[in-house]
Amino acid sequence: MAGGSDINDEEKMRNQSSFIFFSYNFDKTVVPKPLKSSLTNLKSLEQDFSKLKVETEYENVGQTAFSPKILPRVKLPSPGYPSFKTLGVIELKYDSVYVQK
Repeated sequence: MAGGSDINDEEKMRNQSSFIFFSYNFDKTVVPKPLKSSLTNLKSLEQDFSKLKVETEYENVGQTAFSPKILPRVKLPSPGYPSFKTLGVIELKYDSVYVQK
């Protein structure tokens, strides 16, 4: 391989990479369909307006963002979802502590 320009087909295949990222976007123009919930406390959606988008270019991922908030009229499936504030934790024991220097 003089100068590194002579590579065989196997090396070309090995050096290829691909990127696929799936995302769902709200799209009012799609025909709504039901979306069955896999959760026991969450009712299925009667009308799902999501549209699957497949990104193959890494630079395009994250172009659409959403506001992290609960929208009006959204009912929480498990109000008061358990956290350390509501679990009633009595005691926590640590087996060991490691501090990285």
